[in-house]
Amino acid sequence: MPRQFDQPTQQNGAETGRDIRDGLSSEQVRDRQRAGEVNRDENRHSKPALEIFLENTFTVFNIINFLIIGGLALLYVVFENRQLALDSLGIVSVVIVNTLISILQEFRARALLNKARLMLTRSVHVIRDGGRQSIPQSEVVRGDVIEIERGDQIVVDGPVLQAEGLEIDESLLTGESLSIAKQPGDELLSGSFVLAGRARFRADKVGSDSYAARVTSMARRYKFDATPLQRNINRIFELSFVIALVVVATEIFLRGTSNLDDIEFIRRVATVVTALVPEGLVLLSTVIFAVGVVRVGKIGALVQKLNAIESFSGIDCVCMDKTGTITENRMTLQRIAAVDNAERAHDLTGLFAHHTPDSNATVEALRALPNGQNAERLDALPFNSARKFSALRLRLENGTLVTLLLGAFDVLSQRLPADQRRELETTFEREQLAGGRSLLLIELSARTDLDELRADKLPADARAVGIISLVDSLRPDVNEAFKLFQREGIALKIMSGDSTDSVNSTLERAGLHDLTERHISGPQLAALSNQESVAAAADTQVFSRLQPEQKLDLIRSLKKRYRTAMIGDGVNDLPAIKEADLGIAMQSGSSITREVSDIVMLNMRFETLPKIFEEGKRVINLVGGISELYLTKNLMILLLGIITLLFATEFPLTPRRAALISVIGVAMPVVFLTRYDKRTRSIRLFFRRLFSFLAASVTAFLAGGYFSLYLADMLPGMDHAQRQMIMLSVLIILALLTYLQLTLAENREQWKPYVFSALGIFGLYLFLVSFEFDFILFRIVTTFYEVEQIPAAHWPAILQASALGALLLFGLHQLRLRWLRRVQRREGIAEPIS
Repeated sequence: MPRQFDQPTQQNGAETGRDIRDGLSSEQVRDRQRAGEVNRDENRHSKPALEIFLENTFTVFNIINFLIIGGLALLYVVFENRQLALDSLGIVSVVIVNTLISILQEFRARALLNKARLMLTRSVHVIRDGGRQSIPQSEVVRGDVIEIERGDQIVVDGPVLQAEGLEIDESLLTGESLSIAKQPGDELLSGSFVLAGRARFRADKVGSDSYAARVTSMARRYKFDATPLQRNINRIFELSFVIALVVVATEIFLRGTSNLDDIEFIRRVATVVTALVPEGLVLLSTVIFAVGVVRVGKIGALVQKLNAIESFSGIDCVCMDKTGTITENRMTLQRIAAVDNAERAHDLTGLFAHHTPDSNATVEALRALPNGQNAERLDALPFNSARKFSALRLRLENGTLVTLLLGAFDVLSQRLPADQRRELETTFEREQLAGGRSLLLIELSARTDLDELRADKLPADARAVGIISLVDSLRPDVNEAFKLFQREGIALKIMSGDSTDSVNSTLERAGLHDLTERHISGPQLAALSNQESVAAAADTQVFSRLQPEQKLDLIRSLKKRYRTAMIGDGVNDLPAIKEADLGIAMQSGSSITREVSDIVMLNMRFETLPKIFEEGKRVINLVGGISELYLTKNLMILLLGIITLLFATEFPLTPRRAALISVIGVAMPVVFLTRYDKRTRSIRLFFRRLFSFLAASVTAFLAGGYFSLYLADMLPGMDHAQRQMIMLSVLIILALLTYLQLTLAENREQWKPYVFSALGIFGLYLFLVSFEFDFILFRIVTTFYEVEQIPAAHWPAILQASALGALLLFGLHQLRLRWLRRVQRREGIAEPIS
């Protein structure tokens, strides 16, 4: 348990004269609650409902659609043409449905994530009615006395009342990773966190009055931000949309303004422009990313940023701390090897453990020793990751003053005189202490001022008391997880603040002997030049005795070569976790580390990480597959518009028939693709895959489509509407064949759901074009999508044109795959292309 503050101190301000040991009374807390002086949790990780509605309604694509709708409505008023009214109504319905689904899906995802976040609700320790209580941060009231210690985040603003070696990091507020010492009277700002020591402070500004609440740009909340992949896909659409506008403007310029009252020309323009607005793709991409977040949550991790889903798929280097990550955050005292007096070494170790203000796994293990006598703590120097030790100055019951220092054996032993160092090395070897976590307890002169130790220098009269050996427990699944990473070709890096012996011993216990062959320590790394450090980061697998800033520098170096993930649990891992492409925190870690990470491991099972990465790849492949289907349809319509302009040919589609291709040829197949697709290939060569897919597919579409018009012209009694229906049928058949090409190329063992779904979707289309029913819903659908019955005599032409398109489709895709394999071999990518 954390040690209690010994000396009462008077608060300043409103609570002057009240002993801060008592804190607020229950009545005072109720008064403040009634007055609204509460740190209300406004759930900064969630968007408010109004923001969700506005962001999904006033998108750039909706605005474009609204402009088109307005134009069609205006032209309907001018020309009183029923087709224009139905076209505008169709676009309105698509916009409303897509927007509603997007809004509802985001609300659903928000609810699921908020439910998962309850597992991470931060508690704070307050002093009330003279006792220490743990309460949710949202229940803190103005005037509460709050206790903080290493790893805690400051949740409200207020002055320090008591402090013992308190050091604060305000990098989340200022951007500067500096350790700032705080004394009583100094102000603490919400959003900062404790690097070392502990303190009590008073909550003066709570809720919306706190610093972090006012600086809203600092709020780290869950957002449906576009991922890099989605932004690249959006850029493709924006480019194609600009090209479409250029095509339309060129056609108007070449043909003159006389065409502005041509209804078919107006409908052609609307078809080309609206077809290039990616409502469906943007919606489905967001839905799939959100579903991926939920699936990862079921595996055992909480995703805090949507972009993290995409990061999963590209990670090729995983860096991790040792303590609390590879091992469980639990240590056991193995033995104490005394230098002179074994009984005194045990007594002083127990004395230190029971009076230090620190509370961590090491101290908890040492508190298994008895507390031989009461003592008054006069001064304390809390542990931090930079100096690697902590110190105490105590007055024993008999009045004797004792000054003790406890820290890393390999660090402190080097600062002792040569004779003591040799004696310690002999003891270390005789007791066979290599492999565990070794601490050194040192007794200093009673007159030693702890401020003198802050420069990391030991006084000349320092005397070693004993070497303390601890062991930590391995996570049971760490070996299998490492093997899975290695099979996936993911590089592994161990970045620990522990000694080389301790790290190597842990890896050997985990059966990971290969990793111990290449290692380097923090002091050795510091002696290298910048260029040598970058090379060491790439070539070395185990780094020991690292400072937090060295972990940060290593991550920066590795990011130049890899997509890097950093896994940790402590404050010393925080800079590296923030810097990595993907920051992963363990649930058992410090609250601030969990707060700034991209994902939090909830079930603490290391073996779930490869599963999470696989889920990320699956999500990206789904988005990629959907992009290929949507872009094929959109690019085809754009090229039809360009061909119509260049060769003055008939444009074969209307806005609502183009929408039917989207529904039957893209949207329906996507439902089954989302349900059954299990592809987990890497996303390397993503855009070369995408553009080569588009080139092969669109070529087949255009060839089959225009061949169908050629065959249609050879049929007797052919009218304009039937020519369009023949080409529409061929394009829908080729769209479904494109869906099969995409899915069966990498899911051959699961062919049944894809083939049967394609046949079922085509059966639905065949039903619409082959029968006529006096049923209200049937008539609405066929009228709205301008579906006409196709005589049996026309089907041979449709099948012949479809056969030509299919031959081109599958043939060109085989050539495409061969080309991609050559690219892979040239670039040294080992994964198979299928």
